[in-house]
Amino acid sequence: MAKGLLINLDRCTGCNTCAMACKMQNNVPEGMLWNRVLTEGMISDTMLNAASNLVAGMSGPLFVICLLLIFFVLGFVVPSSSGLAVLAMPIFAPLADTVGIPRWIIVAAYQFGQYAMLYIAPTGLVMATLQMLDMKMSHWFKFVWPMMVFTLVFGAILLSICSVVFAV
Repeated sequence: MAKGLLINLDRCTGCNTCAMACKMQNNVPEGMLWNRVLTEGMISDTMLNAASNLVAGMSGPLFVICLLLIFFVLGFVVPSSSGLAVLAMPIFAPLADTVGIPRWIIVAAYQFGQYAMLYIAPTGLVMATLQMLDMKMSHWFKFVWPMMVFTLVFGAILLSICSVVFAV
């Protein structure tokens, strides 16, 4: 029998009590939200198999630049760095073995991509700081885009070199 939770969003105050109750009822460890669904539902295995077939034979530099851009985009969708690591690393780290590069290069690609996005992700400190300073997001973006581009280009060059030098 499937269970569900009905929530009246008109009365929701954002306290997350419903999420905590669901986690307690289902014995989900603190800090884990989707990880249990991905692992126990074998979704991670299915995604990993499909991704392994896709990247088999791909060059290390091309693979790591693609990952850098994927992590950049995912950094907007999942702005929590620890949350993105929990979701992405079980899938992307084993792909390093398929391509023949060390797993630490995947972690470095994650860091460059995620933190390039955090310059403009409309959550956390960016929005609060802009509000306190009475600054428009468009002005902030004009200031910060060169740093984002530098982070991505520098990261791509460094990761490409590392993927060639440290190829397994």
